[in-house]
Amino acid sequence: MATRVSIQGYEGSFHQMAAQQFFGNNVGVIPCATFREVIKLASNKRESEAGVMAIENSIAGSILPNYNLLQRSNLVIMGEVYLQIRQNLLVNPGVGIGDIREVHSHPMAIQQCFDFLDKHDWKLVETEDTALSAKHIHQHKSKHIAAIASKLAAELFDLDVLAPNIHTLKNNYTRFLILRREEAAKKIDSVASVTAFMDVYKVLMSPRCMNCHPSGDIPLQGDDSRVHTMSPIRGEDGKGVYAMKCSNCHQPTNSPGLNKPPGNPKWGLPPAEMKMVFEGKSAHDLAVQIMDYNRNGHKNKTQLIEHARDTLVKAGWNMGEGRKPPPLSYKQFVAAWDDWINKGGIAPKN
Repeated sequence: MATRVSIQGYEGSFHQMAAQQFFGNNVGVIPCATFREVIKLASNKRESEAGVMAIENSIAGSILPNYNLLQRSNLVIMGEVYLQIRQNLLVNPGVGIGDIREVHSHPMAIQQCFDFLDKHDWKLVETEDTALSAKHIHQHKSKHIAAIASKLAAELFDLDVLAPNIHTLKNNYTRFLILRREEAAKKIDSVASVTAFMDVYKVLMSPRCMNCHPSGDIPLQGDDSRVHTMSPIRGEDGKGVYAMKCSNCHQPTNSPGLNKPPGNPKWGLPPAEMKMVFEGKSAHDLAVQIMDYNRNGHKNKTQLIEHARDTLVKAGWNMGEGRKPPPLSYKQFVAAWDDWINKGGIAPKN
């Protein structure tokens, strides 16, 4: 049965996106009109198992009243989500830019998109919620009204993204708190979580992992993690460039012989848009990076756990002749990985 959490706003809101990042896409959300209602429902085990509440924005600053609500509640913080706020112009299918006469959205969202909106002679209508605006133009089949909202709202209400990422400031992040009743949050064991990650960290820092997560765009090679002698370049998709593709040498299976190229159909580095660097990262920094949806390949906790079962991850323990294996067995690594995430995904202090 899916976890049910209370959120501020409506379905398709950024709060729902934060809930999905933490609990997975199947999480059930209970929309609330106010943050006070979020706290009230999250505090009642018959109503909700958790709550998601925005606490800080990189542009607007801290939401001070929410700190007061939290202090007066019986809830504890069991996790955090940092979400990049991306605003999009949504319309019903078939509506073009020239058909629009009005744009509806929350006042803050409209302000965030003034540079884009100023290029058009549209009437701007302030509403109580971005996602609710999207829902209304869907319900009314509006042909001359657009909404500013998330891509999740577009998916939920069968709308087209006419113009993506129309916000002016691209470095706009909101920090959301994941809240649970104290008795329900006891299974979050920060000490055990950190202990498990330190085992995970040993594997991630081994050549079998780190060589494909370099700080630059050339992979590392060998047990000493030296720069690859052929100097292949990452490329946009992480699979190399031009005539020097990873698959030229790295076949679907290991090539026979001492120190011959290991093989896997997925062989490559992370893509250029999200390099997921391991090299040179402290345990703290790497743990934070892995748990950050915007820096980990857009994976929530469920997807991170699944990732440890990926065939390319498993290839680290099928390294071919002449290479040192990771410091833990694959079974031990998966157990530590799962333990770290399931007990909170807590980052070590250093």
